[in-house]
Amino acid sequence: MENRKTRQVNEFKLVDAHGKEYTAFEYQEGAENPSLKWIKAGQSLFSLSDGTAVDKLDGNTFKIPLINRVLHRQP
Repeated sequence: MENRKTRQVNEFKLVDAHGKEYTAFEYQEGAENPSLKWIKAGQSLFSLSDGTAVDKLDGNTFKIPLINRVLHRQP
C-alpha cells in the first residue's frame, strides 16, 4: 500500500512590481514506491515561505489572492 503525502518539489524566487523578493515553494501530492522513487500525482500547490497561498497564472506569473498582488519569476 502506498503512503501518500504532500512533498516540496521545487523552490524559486518571485519579485513584485516594487522589487520586493519572495521565496515560493511548489508542493505536490505523491507516494514513494518500494524502490523509494517519488511518484507525483495531482496538481501542484504553491505557497510563499511564510505559508501564504499563491495561485499560478502561467509559467512565470503568480498571484497572492489575499492582497491581489502579482509576482513574476526571477530570471
